[in-house]
Amino acid sequence: MHKPAKESFYKYEEIKPPFELSGLINKIWLFNSPAFSEIGRNFRILPDYTASIIFTEGSSKQKQVFLTGPNTIPIQVQHFTKQLTCGFRFKPAILHRLLGVNPETSLDKIVQLSEIIEKRSYKRLFENYFKAGNIIKKIAAFYDFIRGFNTEASEKQNELLSKIDVILKSDGNVKMESIYASLKISSRQFQRNFTASTGLSPKEFCKIVRFHTLANKLVKNNFRHYDALVEMGYYDQSHYYREFKELTGMLPSAFESRQKRIKHQNLLD
Repeated sequence: MHKPAKESFYKYEEIKPPFELSGLINKIWLFNSPAFSEIGRNFRILPDYTASIIFTEGSSKQKQVFLTGPNTIPIQVQHFTKQLTCGFRFKPAILHRLLGVNPETSLDKIVQLSEIIEKRSYKRLFENYFKAGNIIKKIAAFYDFIRGFNTEASEKQNELLSKIDVILKSDGNVKMESIYASLKISSRQFQRNFTASTGLSPKEFCKIVRFHTLANKLVKNNFRHYDALVEMGYYDQSHYYREFKELTGMLPSAFESRQKRIKHQNLLD
């Protein structure tokens, strides 16, 4: 396999959501495929503790809109020559509530959005998004779609979101006992509520938050693996390698090689 020309690198960019969407969406990301397809006919969405709505369009004229996440394994997404993929990554425990579906609907898989939402709403989103001439207009089309849903969270949901925020701020390293101690309900009931809202158990959620933080640190800091594993609390190298392969399907060295073929821009977290 020959080394691709520098200008042919895959391009990945993250965009901060506009104010109107900032309470719901963590980030908007773009993945641009060049004319060649050396990474294969698929690209991988890494394990993620939340869900996304993703749009794909390319020179093949095939357009798709799908829902994916949460993911405990890498998800393969087909890509075509010169394809643009745009993902709207929601904050945890929000997207499925908006759509009125169980998180298990898209746990570890991709589901066509047309199978989930009302036909007229889907048609309007599809047409407005894909006819938009630039990313700003595409984001505006998506915002218009989201406004059709009730985005208000109940008191119970807000309490759960506050606990999720504690986990996120700790990069997944919080001791769950400290969260359980502050609850007005039993830890078992909290675990049931947590899984029903996120699709993951608290333990799974923390594990993927920690990995997600680690992967971002590796990309941002030029893949200094030892620094990252120490900073993220991995007790030994074998533990790090084992968990890394479990979540990505590859060893850290293979992950590094793959990611270095992507030009990363404006990483937000």
